[in-house]
Amino acid sequence: MLGKTILKVLLVAIFVNFVACRIATKRCTKQSDCDVPRECCSTRFLTKEAYCVPRRSLGEVCLDGSEAEAMINNTYSITCPCEVELTCIKEIWYSENGNVLYQRNPRCREAGYEPPPMEYYMEQNAINNGYYGNNLGNGRPYAYSQYNGQAKAGPYALQYRRK
Repeated sequence: MLGKTILKVLLVAIFVNFVACRIATKRCTKQSDCDVPRECCSTRFLTKEAYCVPRRSLGEVCLDGSEAEAMINNTYSITCPCEVELTCIKEIWYSENGNVLYQRNPRCREAGYEPPPMEYYMEQNAINNGYYGNNLGNGRPYAYSQYNGQAKAGPYALQYRRK
């Protein structure tokens, strides 16, 4: 008896959530259907339906391709670009040989943004230093070693370096 009541409550909650999501999102077929400065018309993953979605704000992960790559049939694929005054920037550091040493997920940044030097991410206190936020989530620093056991990058590698 109690199990049936819980199941009914759960089904009603799922239905209400589904209806609320459908009402909260506005369907669109072109960019002008949305509030253009703040929203864009974007399809959801693996669907053909498009909805008005807020543009990516400062510090949010973004798609770093050109608009021509991200837009199909006048709708963006998966997500919106950054807000109008922001730019999607992917931070990449290269070695003297041209190899990629370290890179972060692209994020919406203000014009003229200069990323900190790579050494910043190699510091022991870079895990949560306030300058770039918590590095334990998206874009976690790489930690890899050469055959001699010397750490090349990342606070995690520096913690466990052989002496």
